[in-house]
Amino acid sequence: TFAAVNQHIVTLAVGGFLGEAAAGFFRIGYQLGQALAKVAEALSKASYTEFSRLRAHGDAAALQRLLKQANRIALVMAAVVIGTLLLVGRPALLLISGPAYLPALPLLQLLGIAAALDILGSSYESALLSHDKAQWLLGARIAGTVTLVIAFAAMVGHYGATGAAGAVFAASLVTAGLFVFLVRRINHA
Repeated sequence: TFAAVNQHIVTLAVGGFLGEAAAGFFRIGYQLGQALAKVAEALSKASYTEFSRLRAHGDAAALQRLLKQANRIALVMAAVVIGTLLLVGRPALLLISGPAYLPALPLLQLLGIAAALDILGSSYESALLSHDKAQWLLGARIAGTVTLVIAFAAMVGHYGATGAAGAVFAASLVTAGLFVFLVRRINHA
């Protein structure tokens, strides 16, 4: 819910502060970046089932191995997203939207890196849920949303739509960082 709300609110805020063209650039960059990161949702669903099963059996060592494996997969997927953005981001943007939308390239890159961070956080999200820590997960999401609002307010005036994309990146960084911190806290408890 937070992700969906953030996506639409940021696009509306960009349009309100910077105009329709900036909102269009932001929306194209966001959609292309998120299209590459749909894999995170599949990884999260698949790993949650396994985390829950291992948690029910009380197998802490197997949980650690699964988290490491899921993290390796997520890291490879995030690297593929970033590599794809760097290699084919410009041609894809030209093909999909045309030369008029080339100013959206920096937005696509920042938002794609934010999506890569979301991929990296997906296994930690599943680990938190399997440990009955949904309230911690919600807290991390709220912290990400607060970061988004503060960073947006601080950056959009100076950097325009690129600042809005930077705010999304900052929110993803905070959320993923909190996921890592919270799972490590569980593992050391």
